[in-house]
Amino acid sequence: MGLAGYGHQRRLQVGGEAGEGHCLEGHCLKPLHGEDRHLGALAAALGSMAGNYTVGKKAYAEHEPEVKAAVEACEGLRVRLLALVDADAQAFEPLSRAYALPKDDPGTKAALESATRNAVLAPMGIVQCCAELAAPLETLHAFGSRLMQSDVGCAAYASAAAME
Repeated sequence: MGLAGYGHQRRLQVGGEAGEGHCLEGHCLKPLHGEDRHLGALAAALGSMAGNYTVGKKAYAEHEPEVKAAVEACEGLRVRLLALVDADAQAFEPLSRAYALPKDDPGTKAALESATRNAVLAPMGIVQCCAELAAPLETLHAFGSRLMQSDVGCAAYASAAAME
């Protein structure tokens, strides 16, 4: 069974005009709340842990280069995801200020549009990173320590949940 059994989505499709839904394999993006934003980073950290546990074990030496590359990819995504969590929090303040503007102010519509466009960039980046996490998790599922398979599965579930 591949990671698809864990519900992990493999392709990301975003784009379109303002107001169009951005969908990932039929799941529309919605705002991330609170700790949801951290799930992707947790998933990447679990992948790194599983890979690091595998590296150096004789039984897995044949695929060590692939496992090391997967760990490197997970770590890179973990760092990017944590930065995006911060960016997401920072983008909320201008959006909040834009919603507080008087409805009859001529600049309200432009301010709301601009703040909304900026506010969706970090969540879309989080979804993109979580989608990119599928490949290293697949590698760890295929070549990682059997003792760490539940961790890789939890990483896949957490990554998929972060994209919901």
